[in-house]
Amino acid sequence: ERSQYLNFSTPYFELLDFFFIREGVKAKTLADLDGMRIAVPKGYAHINLLKKHFPKIKIVVVKTFSEAITTVLEKRAELLYDTYGSLVYTFAKKGISTITPFKSTEYIGTNHLHIATSKAQPELASIIQKGLNAISDKEKINISNTWLGKQALPVSSIQLSPAEKEWLQSHPAIRFTGDPSWLPYEAFDSQGNYVGIVADYLKIIEQQLGIELSIIPTKTWTESLNKVKNKEVDLLSATNTVLP
Repeated sequence: ERSQYLNFSTPYFELLDFFFIREGVKAKTLADLDGMRIAVPKGYAHINLLKKHFPKIKIVVVKTFSEAITTVLEKRAELLYDTYGSLVYTFAKKGISTITPFKSTEYIGTNHLHIATSKAQPELASIIQKGLNAISDKEKINISNTWLGKQALPVSSIQLSPAEKEWLQSHPAIRFTGDPSWLPYEAFDSQGNYVGIVADYLKIIEQQLGIELSIIPTKTWTESLNKVKNKEVDLLSATNTVLP
């Protein structure tokens, strides 16, 4: 659906989707999950994938991911499903040790982070792609491993086309939003600052292109999607799952 109104950059960060299981629940294979309950937030992007590939797992729909975690802790569900990094980060922050990694679903397909732009702005898509292309492997490793990249970087001589330069001149304010609560990838902290892996990539893109992004805070992922649909923002952090 998103591809109808968004252009996606090339993938720049691979995500590993993973089942997590409550401690004490007996299971050794994915087949052992049949009949178990998985807590899933309403509107969750992976619901269709779960229904297609794991139809015998019972989906328990809740309002938020925090509520999904509580549902598992209170033994009203046995499973969670999200990216490995996101769940490990969240459990470490909350001090949760009784929900543990179980099995990856990498065999189903790949999932990556992209920068998405409105199809109505092809010049912006091209500009952002050039910014992504300018990020070195070393910089990617630093972001992935330590969330660094805060040091000033030399501005590179990225070659923009005349049309791209003209587009930037006529669009001095480029508006961006993302998922407000999806660490370690992205979130808005208690002071309203945009932080995470995606945020560090964007800082390098800004430095490499000599542009400044206007970060638009949101309260929910649905609100972020609606803003790009309504052309209230120009850029969106998004994933694009590729299934065989």
